[in-house]
Parts: sequence; structure tokens; C-alpha cells
Amino acid sequence: MKVLQVNCNGYYGSTGKIVRKLSAYLTETGNENLVACSGYREKSTDERTYCLSGNLTVRANQVASYLCGDAGFRFGLTTRKLIRLIREQKPDLVQLHHLESYFINVEQLANFLKREKIPTVWTMHDCWPFTGHCTHFFTVGCEKWKTGCFDCPQKKEFPYSLFLDRSKALYAKKKKDFSDWEDLHLVNVSNWMQEMVRQSFLGIKEMRVIYNGVNPDAFYPSEKSEERKKELGLDGLFVILSVASTWSEKKGWDTFRQLAKELGDDEKIVLVGVSEKQAQELPKEIIGIPRVRSADTLREYYSMADVYLNLSLEETFGLVSVEAMACGTPVIACATTANPEIASPECGVVLRERSMEQILDALRTVRQNGKEAYSRACVDRVKTRFSEKAMCEGYYDYYRQILERGKP
Repeated sequence: MKVLQVNCNGYYGSTGKIVRKLSAYLTETGNENLVACSGYREKSTDERTYCLSGNLTVRANQVASYLCGDAGFRFGLTTRKLIRLIREQKPDLVQLHHLESYFINVEQLANFLKREKIPTVWTMHDCWPFTGHCTHFFTVGCEKWKTGCFDCPQKKEFPYSLFLDRSKALYAKKKKDFSDWEDLHLVNVSNWMQEMVRQSFLGIKEMRVIYNGVNPDAFYPSEKSEERKKELGLDGLFVILSVASTWSEKKGWDTFRQLAKELGDDEKIVLVGVSEKQAQELPKEIIGIPRVRSADTLREYYSMADVYLNLSLEETFGLVSVEAMACGTPVIACATTANPEIASPECGVVLRERSMEQILDALRTVRQNGKEAYSRACVDRVKTRFSEKAMCEGYYDYYRQILERGKP
């Protein structure tokens, strides 16, 4: 089979990791794989990767979206390039990933794929495909997406709109464009996400859950973890780790700074993914590390920690928690969205609420039990439920079923 994956960020970020893994799997199994991306993040020379726009084009579209509030419904030039690529390459199936980052016009793309009757799988990495604006709605408690968005409480959250609230119009467009898309099939990255999709206008679509996966050859308990602890001056301390691509209060930024004041002298927080400005705001009880792109380095950070503390309230899956578990580190996470699907009781603690009292109680529980009490269960759970191999096989089997059904 011939598959074209479309992801605005190419191989960058969490969705980019999935694109890369699927690409490798399809190639290894004797299939043809192509990737279309914006070119903003990706500067690939791979002949199978098509960068459809440069940095200047993306920036211009980004500014226009900020002003007009219509991210995902402009970018005609890039969309025409993508449509031309699909016509030239004639893929058997199109796999859509993350589309809202100032890349293409989803209305034009959807209408083209519908008209040409090209089987399409869209992975719900976030909630944007079925809302009028936002990518997540849990923290603000908004349920307008179930019946029709308007007066968006997150207008200035990604994908940002500085002035206009277009949520009502864009919700209507999405509902019209996606509801009658006969050959659209959905992948949800967690059971929580599938339940949300079922309550939306996309609930009429065929769908299945395929968990994101990690590579056990990349994430495993590292023998260099003690060296990394000594390098950071953490030898003999109880280390609390958390990782984010961008830190905000939704990820628990302020809560971590408050937590630092409650810790003992033999306890330390390490936050990875901290910007230069944020690093200056951190108290001495927290070590800030810039964003890490190397899996080898991340593995050492995960492995050196005594516990991974995920204070995010909105996780459609929770890949960083799984990566930490793969390295033998127990996880403490909030009992919201997809978090409880990741951290089972033998692998850590699920917080009923993100309160300081519960966070401290959970930390004391893990410390008292010791990391060793959780490590084996963490590694085994990842291998059996969240492996890269299982993820790729899940997608491949779904593709085959869809294409077999479409044969005359």
C-alpha cells in the first residue's frame, strides 16, 4: 500500500515521533510511505518528505490567523500544493495528524478528499477537529462543543486569535465539512479521547483506539542515570522530574514552584523544557533544563528520577508519562482526561485532585515504598500496552481493513 501522512510539524514534537515511527514501519514492511509537512519545523532532504511551505509563508499565515481568528481555514497556496501532490502520487490512503498550526485549509482539503473518494484516517491528537477553536476544553469546563461553539472562553489560547471570536462559524464549517465525509475514519489515542469524540458531531464516524507507543530500544532504565545525577549535584537526593515541550500553568508551572517550598532539604525538582526566561523565575529548589531533543539524554533524565510528576490536567494520551515508565520510573498524575489510563496503581499514584496536600501525600507514598517497588511493573506495562510495535501494527491493520473494504 501507499500511504501519505500529513502533519504540520513533520517529524517534530510528539506527533512527529508518531509520523517517524509509522514511516519506518511502513517502509520495513514493504509499503510506500510519504510525508507532507509545512517545512517550518522540518528541513528534510529525504525524497519521501515534501515540505510544502517555508518559514516566511507560515509566519505570514500565522499573523493573519491571529488577526482573523480562522486558523486551519486559510493557507490556500499550501493546500493547493498538497492537493497537487496527492494527485501526482496517488496514495491508497491519506493519514492526517496535526493540522491546525498555520499550515493548510482543512475545508479545501476535506472537500478534495471527499470528492476524490480517497480513504482517509485522521488521528485525534487533540480536540480541535470537533471544536470551534480550542484544542482542549477540560480546564475551563466548557461543553459548548457538544452542541455548537460560541463566545469562546479560550479565544486567546492556541491556535491564538487576538481579536475575533470565530468559534461559532468555524464550528459550523467543521460540522458541515466533516460530517458528510463518507470515507473518513478516526483513530483516538486514548479511551478518554474516544468518549469525547463520540459525544461530538464526529461521533457518527467509524473509529478505534490506538495508543501512542514508545520504542523500548530508546527508552529503558539507563545505566548512566547515576552519572547524570552527580553531574546535576543530585547525588543522594530524592529527585522529582517533569518534562514539557512548553511550560504553562496547564502543565502545572505555578504548582511546581509552590511545591518547591514544601520539600525537604533532601528533595529536588527537575523540570525539563524550561525557557531562558522561565529559568530565571525558578526557586533554588528547582533545576531548570532547556528542551531536550535527544532520546538518549531524555532516557538518562527519566532514569535518574525517583518519581515522574505529571501535573497536567489535559492529556489526550500522556506520552512523557509512558516514556518515564519505560525507564522504570513511577508516575504520579492527575485523575483527569487520559492520565488514569497510563498510570495503574502498581506503577504510581493517581491524584484525585491537583491539590498540594494530595501531591505531597503521593510523593511520600512513592518515597516510602521506594522506586524499586514500581520499576518492574512500569517497564512491563509499557511493553504490553504502549509499545511502538503495537501502535504501528494497530495502524497498519486498520489501513488494511479500510482498503480491503473499498475493493470492488
